[in-house]
Amino acid sequence: MFALFGGGALAFASDFEHPDCGFPGPTRACGTGDTGEQFAPANIQRHDTPAAAPFNDANYDQAEPDTAGSKTSSNLYDESFDLFGFPSFYTTSSAQYVDPQGPNFGKPQVSGYNAAGAWKLTRGDGRAVVAILDTGIRWDKSSLRDQIHLNTGELPLPEDAGGHTHPGAGHGGFDLNGNGVVDVDDFKNDPRVAHTTPGAGGQITGEDLIRTFGHCKITNHQLGACPAGGKFDNDRNGYPNDIAGWNFFDDDNDPIDRSSYFAAGNHGSGRAGDAAGKVGTGDIGVCPDCQIMPLRIWDTFVADANSFSMGILYATHNGAKVIEGADGALYHSAFAEQASNYAYDHGVVQTYSGDDLNTGNHNYPANYGHAMLIQGTVPDTQGLGMKCSSSVCSIAASHGIPLGTQINPTSYFRGANTTQYGGKSSISMWGPTGSINTGKASGGAGLVVSAALQSPTHDVLRPDETREILEQTAEDVTPGNTGTEGTPDPSQVGWDTHFGWGRANLGAAVSVATQRAKIPDVAAVDQPDWYAPVTGSKLTITGRADARFNGHKLHYKLEWGPGLAPTDTPTNQWHLVKAADATGPITNFGTIDLSQVRSTLASTPVPPDAGGPVFSPTARNPYQDQFAVRLTVTDQTSDSRLKGVDRRVFTAVPDGQNLRPGYPRRLGTGGEAQPRYADLNGDNVPELIVPTEDGTIHAYEPDGRELPGWPVHTRLQWNSLAHTSAPGISDLIRAGTPPREPPRGAAVTDLDGDGVPEVITVAGTHLYVWEPNGTLRKGFPVSSNMNFCGPKLERQDDLNHNPPISAQHPKCGFSTSPAIARHLEGPSSRTDIVEPSLDGHLYAFRPNGKPVPHFPVALISHGEDPKKDPPQIAEEINSPAIADLNKDGFDDIVSPTNEAYGTTSSSGDVSFTGFASNATGQSTRVYAINGKTGTSLSGWPIKINGLIEDVLPFVGPGNDPSVVNVNGSPEVVASATSGSLATYKANGSIDQNMHQEHDGAASNATDKTPGLNLFEGAAIGKVLGTGNPDVVKYELTTTDAANLLLVSQNLPYNHLIGAWDSMTGTSLPAFPTITDDFQFLSSSLIAKVDPSSSDNQVVAGTGLGLLHAYDGATGQDVSGYPKVTGGWLFAPAALSTDGRIADVTREGFRCPRARPSGRPSATTRRTQGTTTATARLPPRPRACPSSRSATTGTASPSHRRATTASAERPPPTGSRWTAGAGTSASAVP
Repeated sequence: MFALFGGGALAFASDFEHPDCGFPGPTRACGTGDTGEQFAPANIQRHDTPAAAPFNDANYDQAEPDTAGSKTSSNLYDESFDLFGFPSFYTTSSAQYVDPQGPNFGKPQVSGYNAAGAWKLTRGDGRAVVAILDTGIRWDKSSLRDQIHLNTGELPLPEDAGGHTHPGAGHGGFDLNGNGVVDVDDFKNDPRVAHTTPGAGGQITGEDLIRTFGHCKITNHQLGACPAGGKFDNDRNGYPNDIAGWNFFDDDNDPIDRSSYFAAGNHGSGRAGDAAGKVGTGDIGVCPDCQIMPLRIWDTFVADANSFSMGILYATHNGAKVIEGADGALYHSAFAEQASNYAYDHGVVQTYSGDDLNTGNHNYPANYGHAMLIQGTVPDTQGLGMKCSSSVCSIAASHGIPLGTQINPTSYFRGANTTQYGGKSSISMWGPTGSINTGKASGGAGLVVSAALQSPTHDVLRPDETREILEQTAEDVTPGNTGTEGTPDPSQVGWDTHFGWGRANLGAAVSVATQRAKIPDVAAVDQPDWYAPVTGSKLTITGRADARFNGHKLHYKLEWGPGLAPTDTPTNQWHLVKAADATGPITNFGTIDLSQVRSTLASTPVPPDAGGPVFSPTARNPYQDQFAVRLTVTDQTSDSRLKGVDRRVFTAVPDGQNLRPGYPRRLGTGGEAQPRYADLNGDNVPELIVPTEDGTIHAYEPDGRELPGWPVHTRLQWNSLAHTSAPGISDLIRAGTPPREPPRGAAVTDLDGDGVPEVITVAGTHLYVWEPNGTLRKGFPVSSNMNFCGPKLERQDDLNHNPPISAQHPKCGFSTSPAIARHLEGPSSRTDIVEPSLDGHLYAFRPNGKPVPHFPVALISHGEDPKKDPPQIAEEINSPAIADLNKDGFDDIVSPTNEAYGTTSSSGDVSFTGFASNATGQSTRVYAINGKTGTSLSGWPIKINGLIEDVLPFVGPGNDPSVVNVNGSPEVVASATSGSLATYKANGSIDQNMHQEHDGAASNATDKTPGLNLFEGAAIGKVLGTGNPDVVKYELTTTDAANLLLVSQNLPYNHLIGAWDSMTGTSLPAFPTITDDFQFLSSSLIAKVDPSSSDNQVVAGTGLGLLHAYDGATGQDVSGYPKVTGGWLFAPAALSTDGRIADVTREGFRCPRARPSGRPSATTRRTQGTTTATARLPPRPRACPSSRSATTGTASPSHRRATTASAERPPPTGSRWTAGAGTSASAVP
């Protein structure tokens, strides 16, 4: 580089670890010419790069003409341009700042978030430990080998080659190699430690230390006894022998990634590398001198919330300064919420992703109050240069998108379509997925924390200060700079939904962190919760404002504005609430006039968002009732201090919702499990049964009081039992938020024929049965077989191995609602409980808790060639269907799994996805188990091909099955992620595909590409009130699959609710109809909620907070709908026989509504058996009875053909609802 650009500042003798300015030991002070964004070809940041020795990161700048590495390329996407604080050589002309109002107008766009500038000042600090809460660590990954944080409280002093310790060495005798930190290389010459990690090339790893000392007694750092299987909590932190993190998935001290799969393969190591990768394979991380604390939470990035939260508490008490979580939790528990607050209160920064599906819903843990939701920017040609031959790629070609071409970007400021956007967005990094961006953001936070620690004043930043530094130094994304290839995301001056405060500028951030006079004052909104539905006339905002570095002299200002992103310019949409000076901390910032808010919202249209789905122009916009609050804190004494800012979004519940006084009410836990109505006390009035994610099951009378003996509680989660005295967990248990097993939706039935119903649910590893008085039934709870899960059964797939190795990813416990089988053991048998398990087995229990003969049954198949595509062990998360398929008098069980093999021949599948996935894709399995023998019925399991079945782990590819009677015989309605939706005969052959490629004549869908099935289940019922039963299911237009592949293009697409005639497979005239968002592991109901309509309605909620009732004839909401909740309707609603509708949001708000006068009485069709709730994931708080009555359809049947199946099985997605004890009611006749 010196030869190319000449002398000047580049002539300093320095290298990456010892730059010519900054810490430690700078030769000069760093200025903005070092850390700030650079535009000249010869700039200081091109010197001392990690491409040079000792890092030799050949990928860093290999497409630049002045690379210091040995590898060169002409492709921008081959280098790590995201780390640059300067423009890439290849885009100086094509990508420029063209916004005339911007500070860099006319200059070439900087291609990255300026880690290069930050590195001039700091490369991180070993004290800045980043905890990676994910799938675990690959010990053989050389770029992470030396980055692992070691717990010296569980280690003896290292020995040199001669077997001697050196107590006088740094860090109490542990820093034997003298590099200023404790790392594995301090033990590399220790004769006690064998270097045996496979694939590590003979180098020492953290796994070697665990194998050597992970079962030993350590006293005063001296090695004691090491019995086989020994467990010694030497440092008394509640986790025995935790040398290098913890494995919460298996509850042991080795956080190795044993079994991650699908898109989560090696996910934890990837995020660790993004944050702090250093030397070896892979690119350099953002904070290469930070250390990594690996915590294995689950085997996917869709994880158990309580396990994740135990990881939060462990990290908080064991040295982490930053917690990274590229994770979507299965549920929102009170324990998880309080764990996040606990970390915040103890000074730990939390950087989380939302999800990878380009949605504005509210995922956890990112939705917790003080967590940072990370966004991503990409070049506007991201993905276009790829060679793509799969069927999904043909969608791009049909839109005229030139795949396979080398197109230079016109902008680096395009939102990544595989992140979660919305009102909570914090900062953007670079990366095509939310996961990658979150890993890099945690490294950015680590740099900021490091810079403050290394500054002359050695400041320990608070979480809000780190967040504010990153946000307020970010490079604002403005409309003129978002490029011309594809469709730009909406942006504006200041904060916006897809970019937050903008793309991080880490050079500017670390510069602020080193100067106490510039560290911002704290601005933190704490209450109400994010997106809380607020009623009444006033809203008080509380939190904390403080100025700890200038004697607490501050000025604060509270404002509100309409929508998620009120503008400052050209029109100022912010309304002042209060502004004042203060000389001490402030916790109450003022009261907002909600009448003014509602009036303003009613007259303010929601701006269009080309980066999101196309909504129906005739429906209520899901963002119409949301408004933002902004708190700004400034220094009274100095203009040089960065301002502190925090913001929050709420939902102003509009008039006309008929809410009871005092509602909605906050539950403090999530609503993911379906509520249901059932008459438990025999008074002919159904109680509302509501499982909640804190391990509680409620039974509410109509007046809101609990039934005597209720609520009831589940046990503590299995992997917390050995750690109840650990710091953090013990604190939360004492505070009343223990990590109880999260229950799923309940089944209600009379198990023993005594006329009294029981309440049945699963939670964690147990199946529970309660009597109506709240006592546990004798023989319960029963447990899954813990021998069917654990480390010995876990492994990653390697189909290139000889012989091929298949994926084995069993988990302990259950994750779907139980089903009731009346005749599993024959025509005159007792009632049994059927439950699929995460361990790959199908369980069945008798009313006394004993297993049914032949059960549990292993559900394991293989690919077309079992030698090349061997059997897998996969979880079962879907509610089964129960029916006597072979007419032998014994109930049979239909149950899918999440196995994913190569595609298979499927001559009967004539759907679009069937054809498209034959060439590329995968196939999953749906089993039909003979109740009499416990073996598969002939023709089963069926094999459903799909385009992208192995993308998202855990949530797919299985979908809930249903049963419909055709010509007097039961048939199975089955689908799979990105596969076809069809009815199957008892012999496993396809009877009828649902034609998802054809819309009804009156459908309002604007994107006419075929619909794709994702993770939702189908509901069965007569949508029009007459004729054959219909199949109702959520679908996503195929165009959005292209958006998830070409993450920068923003092709217009729809979320849809489809409805098809079960006999012909044709769409009903008004369907599919546009809905708001993904249903995601949920479903719809078919019922009559509008007594004035001759049709039935499809009752559907999504992730954006509106409860719809789509009329069967028009596909539009009936009068009084949608209902506004402000949250994610994760599970189907519950409908009662006396006209009540109940729902509750994932955020944990329940909202009973007053009944309207003159409501019609409900009509039901009684059938044998009892249905179960259909949400497969955790509990659901108390619900929101709607003001509309719910009645079932009463149309007379047509001349036969298809009818709804008897309720001998639970409707996988809410097509049925409980009408009373021991009976069930079809949602439509």
